[in-house]
Amino acid sequence: MNNKFQIAGSKFEGSCIYKRNDYYYLFVSIGSCCDGDNSTYQAVVGRSKNLKGPYLSQKGESMLDNKYTVILSGNQKFVGPGHDSRIVLDKNGKTWMQYHAYLRGNSKIGRVV
Repeated sequence: MNNKFQIAGSKFEGSCIYKRNDYYYLFVSIGSCCDGDNSTYQAVVGRSKNLKGPYLSQKGESMLDNKYTVILSGNQKFVGPGHDSRIVLDKNGKTWMQYHAYLRGNSKIGRVV
């Protein structure tokens, strides 16, 4: 029987768990994703030594309390980055995260990866 358990608060979506060395990293998104140039979407993270948590921010605050560490937010070129759907390790040992965002000033084309 699979028992459900909660590992984060209620403000998050687009989740992905990635294990690296001794830690599990819970990547999630927060904010408004679908407002073009007004999007407030961000990619955030917490980490834990246990799959079931607790997942903590860099400040040691719990993601169950909707606390987190921001890793991606808008910049001059992109707005609303997030929905970290896949994390991959390439053949050179570099880690990459796929996510989407709007091109600032050109959001009519939709979100780009």
